[in-house]
Amino acid sequence: MLKKYEEVLPGSADRIVSLAENEQKIQGRITKNIARNDSLRVYGSIVVSGLLVAGAVFCAYIGEPWVGGLLGTSGIIPSILKAFVKPNEKDGPE
Repeated sequence: MLKKYEEVLPGSADRIVSLAENEQKIQGRITKNIARNDSLRVYGSIVVSGLLVAGAVFCAYIGEPWVGGLLGTSGIIPSILKAFVKPNEKDGPE
């Protein structure tokens, strides 16, 4: 097929192959960025959850156990995790 393109328009086969190679490079970068963003989202949720737990412990330590209990058990941590770690569309609904 490329041979026919080359016969009709000299140099077109090289351009088509070059276009495919460039597209492959772009797709590789996109895939790498998606993986990096997913990792950052997971690590971010871990950090935020850890800070909330540390805040709860600190509040209990300084004599405000109800604030610590609120931070630790009110569902804030799962909500934060859910906001950071979204399911893939192909995985289906939650």
